[in-house]
Amino acid sequence: MRGKCIAIICLLTIAFLACGCAGYKAITSSVPLGIIADRPNYTPLMSSTVGIGLTPEYPSSINNSTVSFLWHTDYGYFLSWESPDFKVKNNGQDAVTTDRKIYWSYSPEDMDKDKPPVHITLAMIDKEAGRTLNTTSIGIAWENGHIARVIK
Repeated sequence: MRGKCIAIICLLTIAFLACGCAGYKAITSSVPLGIIADRPNYTPLMSSTVGIGLTPEYPSSINNSTVSFLWHTDYGYFLSWESPDFKVKNNGQDAVTTDRKIYWSYSPEDMDKDKPPVHITLAMIDKEAGRTLNTTSIGIAWENGHIARVIK
């Protein structure tokens, strides 16, 4: 009888752990993540914008108050440009945002210089757990030396 109780307890423990692991896996599986660019090309000579607008793209089932977005670029910098005052703020090569748009740009002083290909990465972070839910990236190539062109 005692052996049966131990076996039942072991089976229940294994079943409990299996359910717990399955639930944990579902929570940490990758969330679809993309980057929407608001224009295909950019140059600092454009007066209508401060850069290429980039917005995280993810399922609407994700509560945006539970996640943050970490942006990184290996060339150029990120800018914030928001209402109500539309003041431009330079966030540098690394920026943390909610789901709002952020802009990528580069210095007008570099227009006539050789520039490297640009890699922009985005990570979606679960604020509570502090873990990365997914990452994605886009690239920027150069046309005529000074026109930044988005590469998906």
